[in-house]
Order: sequence, then C-alpha cells, then structure tokens
Amino acid sequence: MAKGARASVRKANNARLKQMVFGPVEAARNERLSAMLLELASQPKPTAVEEISMAEGGDASKSDDVDTVADSTPAEAMDVAQDGSKPTPSKKGRVEKRRHKSGGRASIVFPKYKNGKRVGKPAQKRK
Repeated sequence: MAKGARASVRKANNARLKQMVFGPVEAARNERLSAMLLELASQPKPTAVEEISMAEGGDASKSDDVDTVADSTPAEAMDVAQDGSKPTPSKKGRVEKRRHKSGGRASIVFPKYKNGKRVGKPAQKRK
C-alpha cells in the first residue's frame, strides 16, 4: 500500500539520496564550473583589430554595390530597391516537426507469417 509518491518512507529515502549521493556530485560540478570560469577570466582579452578589419571589408563591398546600381538603368535600380525593401519571409511561429531522411521506416524488420508456412527452426518431436 505505502508505495506511492506521497509515502513517508519514499520521501525519506529520496531526501537521503539527495543529501548523500546527488549533493556531492552537484558540489563537484559547481567546483569544476567555477574553476573553468576563473580560468577564462584570467586569460587576456582578444584585441579588437579583427573587428576593425571586418568593418573595413564590409564598407568596401557596400560601395561596390552602389556603383553597380548607379550604372544600371533607372528601372532596374527601382526593381533592386523594391526587392531589397521587402522583408524576408520568416518561419512560422509554430514548432515544425523534423522529418527523418530514412522516410520514417523502422530499422527493425520482423518476419512475415504466411498461412501454411513455418518460420524459424522446426520443432523437434518428443520421444
């Protein structure tokens, strides 16, 4: 009878497990994480030279795009401007299920039982 989740013996056993088993494991995990964070904090910060070079490269490509639009006819320039102003269609706000590449087929194959045929080893006769 007293095997439900609300039984006092089960509650006492769970409390003991949390204290004796899971407590030290969680404390050790916290120590490892704090040591890792301290190590990351003690490392020197990366310089911002990479960000500056990336920004310069982006500006050059933008100016090239402006030149190509200016060289084209005004009608084409309007088309380009209109296409660029449209927001890109985003995904729906719902969760989409992922489909497996295998087509949803099971990997386990069971024998087919047909009428009048035996599958497996033949049974031995008793003496």
